[in-house]
Amino acid sequence: MRSENPRKWRFTWESQSHIPILKLYLFSAQFNPINHCDNLIIDLILEKSILKLRWSDRNLLNLVNLTVPLPRVLIDLESPLHFRTLDDHIEVKIPLLLPVDHPIVASFISDLHSGYDELLTPLTMDSGKQSAFILHFI
Repeated sequence: MRSENPRKWRFTWESQSHIPILKLYLFSAQFNPINHCDNLIIDLILEKSILKLRWSDRNLLNLVNLTVPLPRVLIDLESPLHFRTLDDHIEVKIPLLLPVDHPIVASFISDLHSGYDELLTPLTMDSGKQSAFILHFI
């Protein structure tokens, strides 16, 4: 197993207003994902607030690992991650409970910075059923 040199890779996060999806774009000028990525596997490692990408490189015949830090978001754990490889980048879509610009999310994150530890307990719905979410810290 080999870890890719992080200097070869660049990433950016994107989220559009009122859409509860966070997108990750990974770029490398020296790499064509659609031609090199076989068996792309993406894991959310919530305890460390990272997204781990692994694949086997067709040309080098080895396993490649990349790790990307997650921003502070409310991830919908019941929905699957979606990803695809294109000619010039890898795209990962992470479903969220609420859009990142939602007032509840902004208030929740600012309250966490104020030291309200009781906000780390699961949210409850009107039905009394607990909602699955994770807040990521960087």
